[in-house]
Parts: sequence; C-alpha cells; structure tokens
Amino acid sequence: MLTRSSTLTLLLCIFAIGLALFTRHNDFEYYYHPDEFGKVDQLVKNKRNFHHPMLMLTTVDIARRAVLWGDARKNQQSVVQVGRWVTAAFAALTAAALALLAAQHYGLLAGWLVGVLALSNSLLFELAHYLKEDPYFAAGIALTALALHAFQRTPDAARMRWLAVATAAAAAGKFVGFALLPLVLIAVWMPTAASPLGARRTRVLRFLGTFLLVWLALNYWVLKSPSMLWHSIGEEMHKAYGNDEAVRAVPHAYYFRVQAQNGGWFAPLLAGLWLLWAARNVRRVSAAEWLLAGTSLAFLLVFTFTPKTAPRYYLPIATALSYFAVAGAIVWARESRREWAKCVSTALVLFTVGMQSHALAESWRGFATDDREQLLQWIAAHLPADAVIAQDEAVNLPEPVRMPAKHAGRAPLPQRVIGEKEVADLGDLAALKAMGVTHVALCTRTYGRYMNGARTIKEDSKAAAAQRLYQTLNERGQVLWESPMGRISYLQPGLRLVDIRAIP
Repeated sequence: MLTRSSTLTLLLCIFAIGLALFTRHNDFEYYYHPDEFGKVDQLVKNKRNFHHPMLMLTTVDIARRAVLWGDARKNQQSVVQVGRWVTAAFAALTAAALALLAAQHYGLLAGWLVGVLALSNSLLFELAHYLKEDPYFAAGIALTALALHAFQRTPDAARMRWLAVATAAAAAGKFVGFALLPLVLIAVWMPTAASPLGARRTRVLRFLGTFLLVWLALNYWVLKSPSMLWHSIGEEMHKAYGNDEAVRAVPHAYYFRVQAQNGGWFAPLLAGLWLLWAARNVRRVSAAEWLLAGTSLAFLLVFTFTPKTAPRYYLPIATALSYFAVAGAIVWARESRREWAKCVSTALVLFTVGMQSHALAESWRGFATDDREQLLQWIAAHLPADAVIAQDEAVNLPEPVRMPAKHAGRAPLPQRVIGEKEVADLGDLAALKAMGVTHVALCTRTYGRYMNGARTIKEDSKAAAAQRLYQTLNERGQVLWESPMGRISYLQPGLRLVDIRAIP
C-alpha cells in the first residue's frame, strides 16, 4: 500500500542514489567534449546562441552563481563541473519521477524496480556526465507524465499549474518538447467534459498562460533578440535535414544498435508485453502512460528517418523503456493470475538490470580512464626533447599558444607540438617533413572517417589528399603507442602516436 512516507522515501532514495552514481568521475577536462566547450563559453561570456532552449543554461547559470565565487565563476573547468552536477541531478530526477509514476500505477515494488532499472541504464549514466541538454529534456518528459497523472486523479487548479510548469520544462529542454503540448492540452480540456464550455476554455487559457510564463522565464534571452530563436531553429533543421551529403543515406537501424549497446533487448521485450496489454485494454491505460508511450514511439519514428544521428537522441526512449519494461512484467503477472507469476516478473526485471549493468560497468571504467593523459605522460617520458609532434586537434596535447582558450595554463611538453583540426590541414607528408615533424599523434575520431569509407571523396580533392596522408601514416609509419577507441569516446577517442622519420 502506498503511503506518503513510502513514496517520499522512494523518490528521495532513487534521486540520491542516482546523484551519487552519476557524479562519479565527472572531472575530466571541459574541452574533451566539443559541445561542452561551446556551452561553457556561453556561460562564462554571458552570451547565448539558442541552438537549444535554455532550461540547461538557465539552471546551470543559477547554480554557478550560487556555488562559485569571484574568478571561479569565469573558470571554464569549474563551471563545467558545476554544470555536470546539475545535469546529473536532472538525470537522477528522471529516474525518480518515473519510479514514482510506476508506484502510483502498479505499486511500491514497481516503483523501486523502475528506479533501479533506470539507474542501471548506461546511456543515462553516460549522458549524466556531460553539460548537454538531453537529461534535462528526459526529466521534463518524466515530470510531465507524473504531473499529468496527478492532474487526472484530482483535476484542480494547483495540479493544473504544476502540469503547465512540467510541460514548459520539457519544451524548454529541447524544441521537440513542444510535441507534448497538444497531448497535454487535450487532457486539460477533457477531465470535466460535462462542465460548461466557457469553464473548459478558461481552464485551457489559464494552463497556456502558466506554460508561457514559465517557458519565457527559462528562455528569457529570447526576449532580448526574438529573431535569434527562428535563426537557431532554422540552423538546427538544416543540420538535421538540409545537408545533401547526410541525406544520401538515412541510417534506419542506427537506434536499434544504440539499444543493443546499452542493455540489449530484454527491456524492449518486456515493454512489448505492456504494449500488447494496452492494445487490448485501451480504457485502462492512463493518459500519463499514453503520453509517455506515444511520445517515445513518435520520437523513435522521427529519429529513425533523420539523417543526423547521435546516441543521445535515444535517451527519452531508453528511459521510457525502463518504465514500460517493469509495467509489462507486472501486467503479465496480473493477467496470468498465478501465484508464482509475481516472483517471475520481478526476477525478469532484475535479470534485465543485470544485463544492463554490464554496459554500465564498462561506461564506469571508461570515465575512470583518460587515454589522453596516458599518452601525454608516455611522450614526456620516452620521446627525445628535440622531437616535433604534429597532432589532430582532438588529441589535445598542450598547445597553449595556438589554442589559448582551451590550453591556457597547461604546462607545455618538452617536445614541440604543432597541430590543426586535422593533421592533413598542415599539408602532405613532404610538407610535414619540411616543418621538421618527426612524430604524428592521430585521433580515430578525426581520421576514422577517411579510413572506413564513411566519407565520399571522389569529387573532393581535399578529402582525397587527407585520405592518402592518413593511409600513409597508418600503414607506413612506426606505431610507438596506441589505445583503441573506447565506450566513452571523449576520454578514449582512439589515439595513436606514429614515428614518421623512416617513411621515405
């Protein structure tokens, strides 16, 4: 039986465990992740580009002003670590909100199972470590579903306002969050369908008024430059759909691979049991569950046909699967009406947790291992001081003169380091040798696109030249040190140090 103390304990425990888990090993350099560098730059320089709504930047800005003092407020590394803690808090809130929603639908045990399953998801764990908007968006969806369920049970003015706040938070997390608004508006219109039409209109208008006020409060920068909003939306749409090279091939199976890499197929299979039950019991499914399931399926469909791909786009689907996997196991046990079914359903969920934990453990080890630092130490200890190293910029050997914004304050190596975004930007092999380059530090995240056939080079002379150079360096150079690309590619980006002195 649910009580106020039991639900509060569930909420606080899942949140606290999540916060403790998601903040481990989150102190890596702020410029390792290229998107984090841009987010931090906006915060310390007090500017915005509005490529995404401002829930993340607004809350992190408040947090950094609250916990940092003096020059620390402008220190990029300090700011990014505060931001990562805030991201971790939103990720933990996602798991806690889904756990509470499950407890209200299926009982306290279901709540604990959903919370544990969500916390064991390696994709949520990884994205909780970055100053990126995806966990904020996932939290907005979970809170909207939770608030919608509370409103449907007791459709009063207070719960309607909380529903508006949650929906505004989702829309302030990412632009696609506005997709929740029509579904929620239907729910706001319907609960008291017998009430006069004027009263229902008033309720919707009050909801929209609260929604708009909260969204503008979180996105107040748009009031300074309204045109910035439409320019940024247009730029993001062009990145997703307007790139001719990207549109040539839509990777329809991409997110199925993401699911396989982050826990496998047990969660989707259990969630499928819920879908089968829901199809046969439409009236028994709450609006909150329809919202959570409908948006997840819609996002999956849209993302599957979007040329621009990234594992982080899958996060709302991955977190919803944690909820519906437990729901599927429980409704199966209830429908079977056998004494042992409840134990079996619990065991199935715990088995799913175990399967997900393998990927979680790998991600944990990934955040604890900094391959760039290991390469840096190896070079300092083993290469002669007169060596000249050319690097792909993503290797991030210290270049404080060329990259003062990122590397200011870093101690330079005894060896001379020169770099560009790509080593190929420095020229061909002859040009490198003319500069006195003796060694080349390569990053798989940079040169891999030329080696695996992913990039069309037939009509691109620059790309063809880059491909020839990288092939020569990798095939004819002497590899002195290397580390493969790991699960956390921002800390294990695939590094290779090549001696080119013997290449004719």
